[in-house]
Amino acid sequence: MNHNNVKPADARMRYQSENTRTKGFTLLEMLVTLIILASVLAGVINLLSVTRQSNEYSKQNLLRRQAIRRFADDVRRDVADAQRSIIENESLVLTNEVSGSKVSYKIESNSTITRRVESIDDANRSTDTYAVGSDAEIKVSLIQEYNAVQWTIAESVGANQPIDIVAAKRPLQ
Repeated sequence: MNHNNVKPADARMRYQSENTRTKGFTLLEMLVTLIILASVLAGVINLLSVTRQSNEYSKQNLLRRQAIRRFADDVRRDVADAQRSIIENESLVLTNEVSGSKVSYKIESNSTITRRVESIDDANRSTDTYAVGSDAEIKVSLIQEYNAVQWTIAESVGANQPIDIVAAKRPLQ
């Protein structure tokens, strides 16, 4: 009485094992999925880190350029108003005999320049500091034939061109 050699219990087990196999994932499938997700997550974290570092560098570069622009504006104004300019000990000293003021620009370090304004009455004494770079070579020189002052700011790190600021005195009227 053996009909096709299939017992109802065996058929049920075969059906259940095939059915349960389609309802879940194997350990290998789970591991492959976790490895792929970990790789994607590591890539995203790395991309966010690079983006943050680039953003910080851009902010520092913006602040440095703003300081250089402010420095250039002040130098041009002070040189234009000065009757006499001399360089002593890596400092530019500008004097205005009419107003009795003396403005000095001193290279403090490889990253900062300090501007000091002194007047006869000491009421208009002020000090400004310009952070022009993290590690820059700063030079000041007089250009006698043009009656001008030249500042050169060159970064020691990176391939940026040096920044030259030329400020000339106003011609006498």
